[in-house]
Amino acid sequence: MAIDRALAAQAYHLSKKGLKGKAIGETLKVTTAEANTLAGYRLTESERLGLRLLAEEHRWRLDRGDISSPKSHHISARARKGAGWFNAMASKRLFTRRWSDKEKRDLHGLGFVDLAGNGHVWLTAAGWAFVLATEVSP
Repeated sequence: MAIDRALAAQAYHLSKKGLKGKAIGETLKVTTAEANTLAGYRLTESERLGLRLLAEEHRWRLDRGDISSPKSHHISARARKGAGWFNAMASKRLFTRRWSDKEKRDLHGLGFVDLAGNGHVWLTAAGWAFVLATEVSP
C-alpha cells in the first residue's frame, strides 16, 4: 500500500481522539489493517525533536573526536527537558526491541533508536535515514 500523507495525518488525529482501527477504517473508507498502518506512520513532535537532537549529539561528538555513543540524559538536556525525557519518549515507539515485564514478551518498536540499559543511545540505520530525509525536506 502506498502511503497517502493526508490519509496518514487524518488517521493519526483520529487515533489521538481515541478511535481504534475499525472505526478509523470506516471513517476513512479503508480496511482496518490499512487504518492501523496509516495511524502508526506519523511521528509526534517530541519524537521528531528527539531524533534530530540525537543526530546533533552524535555529530557533535564525532566532530570532537569522541567515539562514545551519547547518553539519553544528554539528549534530554539538549531539549531542555528532565533527565529521563528522551529515554521515556523513545521507549514508547522509537526503540528497536525491548522486554516488557508487564506483557512478559519482547516488544518491537519502529526501529529508529537502540536503547542500552546503561543509558547509552544511538540511531539505527533507519533512524539516520529518517533524520537525513527530514533535513532534506522538512
